[in-house]
Amino acid sequence: MRKPRKSPVRGRVTGRSRPDPEPSAREPVAREPDVRRRPPGTARLEASSPADLLGVVPYLLGFHPEESVVTVLLGEREIVMTARIDAAALREPVELARYLDQVRCGQGALGLVTLTYSRDPLARDRTAELAAQLGPLVLADALLADGERWWSVLCDGPCCPPEGTPYDAGSNSLSAAAVFAGMTALPDRAAVQALVAGPPPKDEPRLSELVDDALQAAIDSSVDARKRLVRRLVDDAVGGPPLSDVDSIRMAVLVHDLEVRDVAWAQLSRERAEDHVALWQQVVARTPPWLASAPLCLLGMAAWVAGNGALQNCCLERMDRIDPTYTMADLLADINRRALPPHYWDELLREFRRHPEMLAGQQRIGC
Repeated sequence: MRKPRKSPVRGRVTGRSRPDPEPSAREPVAREPDVRRRPPGTARLEASSPADLLGVVPYLLGFHPEESVVTVLLGEREIVMTARIDAAALREPVELARYLDQVRCGQGALGLVTLTYSRDPLARDRTAELAAQLGPLVLADALLADGERWWSVLCDGPCCPPEGTPYDAGSNSLSAAAVFAGMTALPDRAAVQALVAGPPPKDEPRLSELVDDALQAAIDSSVDARKRLVRRLVDDAVGGPPLSDVDSIRMAVLVHDLEVRDVAWAQLSRERAEDHVALWQQVVARTPPWLASAPLCLLGMAAWVAGNGALQNCCLERMDRIDPTYTMADLLADINRRALPPHYWDELLREFRRHPEMLAGQQRIGC
């Protein structure tokens, strides 16, 4: 047992104005973490206690976690990355610790804090097992929170009473500062899943009629004309007014063609990633399921580049249900498994421009 100490959690918290051919060939998406990284130029907030960290984590993730293990990777004076995985992963502490340490090393982080959000009576012991596997050289703290109280499983001193320390994430001053900085937190992960769920069934007949019209227009034009059109439409839509149903369906039909889709994909940039997320969310929200694969993967790619791993994962989970053989989803899953940072997109885009044949072929990322 470690000697009593004050929480080591201190430093800069950063967050947004607000880590296959056959279905069985792709690793289960649910086992991969929801990764959240700080986009450039976002707010800086200072966390100096576990209560502060509990208050700001929902805004770093973009939603309030439940039955989850959240890992906060630490640099010298800032958070490098925030990742969430289902609490069920605690049943395999050796495997989870090995994976988290690999991600830490890959991100160049100096250490990490784990936060287990759970009411499971076994959660404390399982969190302690994970802490033992990670070890003191890597782990700065391991917290358990049940929604009302928190504990540090590494401390039994007066700063961590046996009954836990009450907290209210919603009333924490750092939560208020995050909201003031423009950061948002959805109620739960289900609310993130709803963002990629597509249109309600009652709207599909009317939307299918719009698809028929857009398909006819696409058939009547050349591939080069469609590429020019999608380039213009994306340019106009990024940061522009909301799309109409007609425009959303036209975009979905255009990117159904892989060559045209890749033109839209190549327009993605880290500077405008959030705007691309907003664009493809609109398209996904109005596209019937049988046409949704390309828009859904473009949304997933934009979410990755924007540092929004939860949204990226939700795109992958829906792809596993509606089109598990779509190869762009393989690439997206590969990015997710490796916890590749968004700046890798710049290198990937340069590679695509040197070798255009890679785009439609969807090669896996090399080591």
